[in-house]
Amino acid sequence: MRACGGAVQGVIERRLPLDTETTFNRQVDGMTFMSEGSWAQAPVQLLSGEQTESPDAFGLAVCLHPREVRERRRLLLVVIAGALEAVDVAIEGSSSAPLPSAVDTLLTPRLQMVTNVDAWSGGATEQRLIGRPPEGSAWNNPRVSWSSEELRVAGGLPLLPPRGAGVTFLPGGCWVRVADERSSAGGLSVECGSVSVEAAEIAALEHVYSAKGALSRVSLRTLTATEEGA
Repeated sequence: MRACGGAVQGVIERRLPLDTETTFNRQVDGMTFMSEGSWAQAPVQLLSGEQTESPDAFGLAVCLHPREVRERRRLLLVVIAGALEAVDVAIEGSSSAPLPSAVDTLLTPRLQMVTNVDAWSGGATEQRLIGRPPEGSAWNNPRVSWSSEELRVAGGLPLLPPRGAGVTFLPGGCWVRVADERSSAGGLSVECGSVSVEAAEIAALEHVYSAKGALSRVSLRTLTATEEGA
């Protein structure tokens, strides 16, 4: 979906088997769309107890698109009281290309995807794209400031989040990490990630909320194995 000038305005999701369509427009605050095809839809303000009887329940839609292959991983998740309550995982590929190998993991144990990608021996390049609203302002898409940086990850270092509280590994090379530090005046972080063996790439999209429930940062981390470690 494009605007008159040709810029990407948003995406239209076609969901099977019901063959329904859902539109995500980047002019709606909380919708972020990355140039390589990843996108997310998230609330910009978590409701307070004065606004609803269930202030800690919200949902996110995240799509992670490896840059060099024609496939994507789509996650629809619900977070309640700072913990992952439910999640749907979809792995989609082009009808003209073979199905990604990650599809096999939907029918096998969920941790199969961890075995060969926890630490690429040759290291990786990490690219970060980070968006923040102006200091003291609410999230507003046109006013969000984006910055980027590139880092080198040494071979042998862990590339996936450690197993433990708040981390859920999912079929198809995906995971969700929820960290809730609001009880100690911290924030709430929700990270969705995926591993693409075909692209030798790990992508993680994180949404961070302040102690008052305001969306304060969105970041996309992309780790690509170096040639010797791919």
